[in-house]
Amino acid sequence: MKYILCFLYLIIQSNTCLAVSTGASQALKKQAELFFHNYVDHLNLYLSGQDTMAVKDKTSQDIRLPSLVIPPSGKLTEFKESEQVIKGFTGFLEQIKSNNVHSIKWQNLDINVINDFAAIGSNTAIFLDPQGKTLQTVKAVYVLHRDENNWAIALRIPQTH
Repeated sequence: MKYILCFLYLIIQSNTCLAVSTGASQALKKQAELFFHNYVDHLNLYLSGQDTMAVKDKTSQDIRLPSLVIPPSGKLTEFKESEQVIKGFTGFLEQIKSNNVHSIKWQNLDINVINDFAAIGSNTAIFLDPQGKTLQTVKAVYVLHRDENNWAIALRIPQTH
C-alpha cells in the first residue's frame, strides 16, 4: 500500500501545474465534485431504505471495473464484476446501518485533476445518526477515471479515524 500512495503522491506533484493552470481542469474538477456528491446521495438512498435495487444499480455504476479497494488491513480486493460491487456495497451499508448510521455527508472534498481522464480525491466523510450527530469520521483516497464524460471510482483506499 505504501508504494501505491507514493506513486499517487508523485503523480500529483508532477502534475500540479497542469491541474491548476487550465480552465478545462477546473471544469473537470467541478464534474468530479458533482460525481462525489451523487455517489454519497446513492449511498444515502440505500441507508434511507428507498428503492434499494435501483440504488444498487446506481452505486455499481459509480465504480469503474475492474476496481481496487485497499482497506486499512492492507488486503487488496479487486472487483471485476458488477455483482461483486453490489455485494460489497450492500454488506458495507448494512454493517454501518446496524451501527445506527442514518446518512453520510462529505466533510471535505480535496480533488486534484491529473489529466482529462484521471483525478485523485482525498476526501473526508462523516457518518451521522438519525439526529445528525457524528458517529464516525472516515477519510479515503479515491482515484477516479473519466470515460465519455462520466467519472467513476477505479481505486479506493479508506482509512477510518
